[in-house]
Amino acid sequence: MAFEGFDKASVDAVARSLYVGFRRDSGLEPDEWSTLAPSEQKLWRRVVRRAMRAFAKEIPRNDADYNSGSFPIHCAAVRRRATEQQRKLDARDTLACKSVLVDRDESIPPLAWLCSIDRDVHAFTIGRSVEHNEQRIVEGVWAGDFATTKIEESDCMFGSGAALGEQVVFVPPKHNYEHLFVLHDCALQRTYVANSLCFVLAAAGSEIEESFLAMMPAGLLALGRLRPANIDFYDPLVCGNARFRLFKMMYYNFSADHAGVVKLHECRLHPPAGNFKEYRDHLSKQLGALFANARHPGRSTRFEPIATVSTGYDSVACAALAKEQGCVEALTLDVSVKGKDDHGGDVAASLGLRLISRRHVMGDDIANLRVEFSGHLQEAVAEFVATQGVGDDIAFQPFESCLSDRLLVTGGYGDTIWRRQPPTPPGLPTGTVFSKSITEFRLRVGFSYLPLPFIAARFPQAVNAISQSAEMQPFCLAQEYDRPIPRRIAEEAGVPREAFGQRKVATAPLPTNHQALFVASVRKVMNRYRQGIRRVPPPVAQRPA
Repeated sequence: MAFEGFDKASVDAVARSLYVGFRRDSGLEPDEWSTLAPSEQKLWRRVVRRAMRAFAKEIPRNDADYNSGSFPIHCAAVRRRATEQQRKLDARDTLACKSVLVDRDESIPPLAWLCSIDRDVHAFTIGRSVEHNEQRIVEGVWAGDFATTKIEESDCMFGSGAALGEQVVFVPPKHNYEHLFVLHDCALQRTYVANSLCFVLAAAGSEIEESFLAMMPAGLLALGRLRPANIDFYDPLVCGNARFRLFKMMYYNFSADHAGVVKLHECRLHPPAGNFKEYRDHLSKQLGALFANARHPGRSTRFEPIATVSTGYDSVACAALAKEQGCVEALTLDVSVKGKDDHGGDVAASLGLRLISRRHVMGDDIANLRVEFSGHLQEAVAEFVATQGVGDDIAFQPFESCLSDRLLVTGGYGDTIWRRQPPTPPGLPTGTVFSKSITEFRLRVGFSYLPLPFIAARFPQAVNAISQSAEMQPFCLAQEYDRPIPRRIAEEAGVPREAFGQRKVATAPLPTNHQALFVASVRKVMNRYRQGIRRVPPPVAQRPA
């Protein structure tokens, strides 16, 4: 697709659509484009022009094959895109690993880990709940036997880690709400990889300048906002200067070396389900395997599942699936947003789940989710802002006392994969900044995170075809807010139709001063990792003979 000329009418049309979509995704009331000040309209047009240029320049010619409804054609396009994606990183192979050092540090968040790569030595610093043996470093759960399944071979990974061997293979989560970060120090020829943005920045110590941190919000948000990107084709570079280069790595396993070379590894794609029964059975089977992994007796820390419930669609369906696999508890917020109650008490009672109810951080009755955080809320939101998101996951903060050593099952991404409207393009789009700010909170509290709808979500055309199929018509409400797949899962589990999915209620706050708080929040959270960084061995060139 070409965008020669960038005529004003076309840019205006896209800008209007982007603005309306932004307000909708943020849970805000609709607003007219015409009410925006000219300066604000100009800013939205500038965003659109940048996106158009990036699209025309970067999206490869195999786009039609990639978006094909044919799974084999799509798979072939994925392989071609992998070649294009690798060119953005480096065409060289990474150096072999000759030595792995592991230091367990009780002072850092329990699920955090960092790898410092210096020539052929990979030195790991890990929290107390990170699992470690000769084959792997890992936090979180995956769909496979804990003792025997290789984490690098799983396409259902909710957590992160590294497979150890002649080549250390880093394994990001197989969803797009959390990522791994790679920081290359060009001066010391040293590379750091971590599951925490603040940990990888703390590794560089006082050498990280304020100007570098100030560049990061635009870079982190641009990865999702300025390009029509997905996990198969996005710009991994967050920001860089003469000293440091910061990368954000999504979904695909990779290896890295001290010179800053990052090598992507191929990931298997599994054929999609052809009907509701096949799809539901797959979700249930994978969830059962994830729960078994979380509870495995060989773990040093076991994670007991706990679900979330509300009056929406997605959390209700996921809680129903979790209950089948032995989950007995659920969390809900006792809150009303713009006069709409979102308490999941009736749903929990229908499923036979023991309910834990908590007050929303913004109070019991919320008129507007857009908020400028200040005072005690500014302190609370810091660890949510110091991430790749905008801080909206502070909605989980009231449940902190319930989450240690738990596996949190949510309906995250259900609004994308289970909608009846035309499906999102394949490849897990990265074009949202929401729901991506849980990481530092999760690592500190010590729980695993399972947004269940990401299972089998890489090829959404197949899931959408099920939603549109004749067999799902009895579970359609013929309204805009209509998701037959989660409705069927929940209703067949015993949840009454009128108890959920009747109207959409957003509960996640949108901090309007996210960027203003970012640098101070990052500095604050970096302090959690200072002691662990002091224990990282110095570069080889600086060690005594």
